Amino acid sequence: MKTLEELAKMTTNDITLILPKIIIMEVEEAARARRFGRALVRINSDLVGKQGRSIHVPKRTIMSAARVNEGTELNAFTTGGSPAYTTKEITPFKVVSYAALTQEALDASEFDLIRDHIREAGEALADLEDQEVIWEFLGKVEVTEVIAGAGANATYTLAHPLVLQWFTAKNDAGTDLTVAGVDYFQGKVKITEALTGDYLHFKYWYTTGRTGGVDANTAKSLKYEDITAMGTKIRSYKWAPDFMVLNPEEMADLIVDARFIDASQYGSTEPLLTGEVGKVGAMKLLATTNIPAGVAFCVDSKRAAYLVIKRNVDLKRWDNPRTDSVELYFYFEFAPSVVNETCISIVYDCQFDADKAL
Repeated sequence: MKTLEELAKMTTNDITLILPKIIIMEVEEAARARRFGRALVRINSDLVGKQGRSIHVPKRTIMSAARVNEGTELNAFTTGGSPAYTTKEITPFKVVSYAALTQEALDASEFDLIRDHIREAGEALADLEDQEVIWEFLGKVEVTEVIAGAGANATYTLAHPLVLQWFTAKNDAGTDLTVAGVDYFQGKVKITEALTGDYLHFKYWYTTGRTGGVDANTAKSLKYEDITAMGTKIRSYKWAPDFMVLNPEEMADLIVDARFIDASQYGSTEPLLTGEVGKVGAMKLLATTNIPAGVAFCVDSKRAAYLVIKRNVDLKRWDNPRTDSVELYFYFEFAPSVVNETCISIVYDCQFDADKAL
């Protein structure tokens, strides 16, 4: 397979057919080196190159066994038996990464500008994929809430605590209001303006908590005991947690714990994943800024979720004469979906940020 440099010297008519394939390989290589979310899910590519916009994936309960007496008919078998199967429909969505390179930029650059943009596109698609996987694990929900106004420096309690990301507070006229502080765990917001008789319009994301949420044992801190509690939640459903995802800000308390095993101590027999920093309680720790500070989760990656791919990274190229530029569009269709919520456990209130405290 020829490189981009070798292709640049070709004059054959098939260069326009070969070049997109090379570019896509470059994008995939950059994405593969960046992404980690695929380690947390099962990959399903059944829709690639086929008709259909969605797929139904299986979901089952735990199979059990029971002791029976001699001659007992199995229709009286009430404490064990066959597991129950259901299905969940997953519909992939489309994402795009785009770059426009003017002829002036190409002529002026002293480095490979096209290759640089190609790798950036791969990294951007990988980051977005990982972010979507994390939001799905956290059960992210966007909400706009309206609350009657109060006096100056009033604190408002939102209907949904466990806020993941704060956006805006506006009055009835749509003007942004000054937010003096947000308690993400309690779901409280402090507004400086006095709005008696007016209404406030809050927009934010919060986590549904999935099935096994736990509060940090020590507020504003993530401890080994919190990780143990999360793992116990999952094991109580007879699943086996193998990964934990957290923000780098939560690492400070863990790395000083003697029970933390740094990834550098694994030896050469075990490959490291992107973002892997170590192990705690038989779970690999993945640190990433794609998860909000103050929240972490652990998961049984073999059972929790699917990543359904409809369309692998695809390139659309346009030599735009109106702007004298080359435009590259990288499209990708996928969707992550949790199918077993009991395979996920979330810990809240494990980070303190003075700028966000009330």
